[in-house]
Amino acid sequence: MAEHQAASKIVDHPDVGEIAVRSNVLAIGGSNPHVVVCTPRPGTDARGKLDLLRAIGTTSFVAS
Repeated sequence: MAEHQAASKIVDHPDVGEIAVRSNVLAIGGSNPHVVVCTPRPGTDARGKLDLLRAIGTTSFVAS
């Protein structure tokens, strides 16, 4: 039997600030392993911030 838990969370990213996500945790048999999936919370700017992070990847920006 799998146990499912869901919650709303805020992830604070150093480049884009706060990202509102919906976190879903699935525990198989109530023990390890766990699968955690975070998706952008509807009605927020989270999708745009995640799209921006995907586009810039690991690029570093330095002020001149």
